[in-house]
Amino acid sequence: MRTYRKKLVIEDPKRVILTDLPFRAGQTVEVLVLEEQADRERRAEDLKRLLKDTQALTQLRSITEEEIAAEIAAYREGRCLSSSTLALSCLPHCETAIRRR
Repeated sequence: MRTYRKKLVIEDPKRVILTDLPFRAGQTVEVLVLEEQADRERRAEDLKRLLKDTQALTQLRSITEEEIAAEIAAYREGRCLSSSTLALSCLPHCETAIRRR
């Protein structure tokens, strides 16, 4: 099996045009499209950095198991724990309560 490699930049993700191929008309070929390794590595590094930054958020480190359990219970009961560090999860309930006041 003969292999031919050609690098190009995708301009239209719905269509790729290959020209000047070293194959004859009517010959059956297999086409395999791979993104460059550098792109995958860059995205992997971006993801690692994002996860590290997210894990370093002080809000996430200060939440206790008791606060999580209390927030879940309040959410299930339709209450809002405004003093909770997890108050964002019950924001719709808080907004409704504020509008009623």
